[in-house]
Amino acid sequence: MTDEPTTTRFLNVDLDLRARSGLAELVRALEPTMTVMHHEGDFASLELHEHPEDIDDAMRRFVELIHALAPEARALWDGCESRQMNIGIQAGAEPHSMGFGLSFHSMRLLVGIGAEVEFTVYGAGSWASPPEALNPRGAP
Repeated sequence: MTDEPTTTRFLNVDLDLRARSGLAELVRALEPTMTVMHHEGDFASLELHEHPEDIDDAMRRFVELIHALAPEARALWDGCESRQMNIGIQAGAEPHSMGFGLSFHSMRLLVGIGAEVEFTVYGAGSWASPPEALNPRGAP
């Protein structure tokens, strides 16, 4: 087991989707460009294949992929009950405080695709694997 990380850092962004119908078809349409982390029933969680440089880079890339969807898949996207960008942050002992934000440009892009934002902060006592420790499919 790795020592507990000491530095607070950005981990990744998960795209969390909820839909009563059409989610399996939408996940199939997204799978060539995203890694499916979890899909069960009306919920799916996906990540970009390649780790983003920062939060704004992730948002830009997700939005580009959504805009590139075929019209049928885009209609399924628009029909989702929830389209949430879940930003993962690993807390560490240092620094005392650290800000993570979204640029105005990213916020506008997300509004354009009807996406919400959530921040998940993992406590300093329980850490996630650093991005470089994950294989390309997202498994430890």
